[in-house]
Amino acid sequence: MYADLSFANDFFDTHLGGTVWGDAEESDKLAALQMAEDMINRQKYRGVKTDPEQAGEFPRKYGGTEETEVSLSVKNAVCEVALYLLLNYSPTSAARRGVKTVRAGDAQETYSDLFVGTERMPSEAQRLLGRYLIGSAPI
Repeated sequence: MYADLSFANDFFDTHLGGTVWGDAEESDKLAALQMAEDMINRQKYRGVKTDPEQAGEFPRKYGGTEETEVSLSVKNAVCEVALYLLLNYSPTSAARRGVKTVRAGDAQETYSDLFVGTERMPSEAQRLLGRYLIGSAPI
């Protein structure tokens, strides 16, 4: 796991969302961390896995860099996505599918431009993963 429960608890001690995180059941926190990691692993990244046999997408080799461990930015992104999931998760919600607006007359949907890969990611997670994501530029 990129960010375990201990890491996430420490992260939320100094970040917004700490109260929501602290109030969640441990089982929900663990599920959110796993789902966040799975969501992050489904994105499209520059380069290749450092070890082709590793389970997740990180660490990576990209642009002349060869990582030997999961970076702090990836661990922090997992925490940001986990919090987002605790606050917003619904497997069938329109927001999860990226729907920004819905119109009843003439049946129109508008999709959010906050999509990376196939799933909505919080903007802070996108920023943290920016150096890895295909089609993004580092900020």
